[in-house]
Amino acid sequence: YPGGCDPTKSAFACYSMQKVYQPEQANVEVKVQWVCSKEFDQTGISQDACSLRPWTFDGTVNHIHLNFTAPAGVYAGACEFSVLPTTPYEEPSAVATTSVQSAKDATTPEQLPMAATTSKKRPSEQSTK
Repeated sequence: YPGGCDPTKSAFACYSMQKVYQPEQANVEVKVQWVCSKEFDQTGISQDACSLRPWTFDGTVNHIHLNFTAPAGVYAGACEFSVLPTTPYEEPSAVATTSVQSAKDATTPEQLPMAATTSKKRPSEQSTK
């Protein structure tokens, strides 16, 4: 997932262009986790709020426990994920008011009910006047 945010559970995030951050007190790189919204709650997630937001990390990296706060600037701004429908598509219950043409009808030329004829008569039908 982008920045660790699951787009099926988060509609918004503070994103970072930095993939890793190296705190001053340790010679280790820490993967930057984005700030993910809870569903559609955009509280605290905007261009301005994200760019001013510090990043606090409390966890273990390479068997080393780290607890630090990176200053504002880790997050570049806010983003919105595309949201997919949570339920499968269902046909509308209303009936369409326009006629629907089948794919076969749309691609098959209409057959005329009568064969084409010419005005020229066969030799046996010509009169002998």
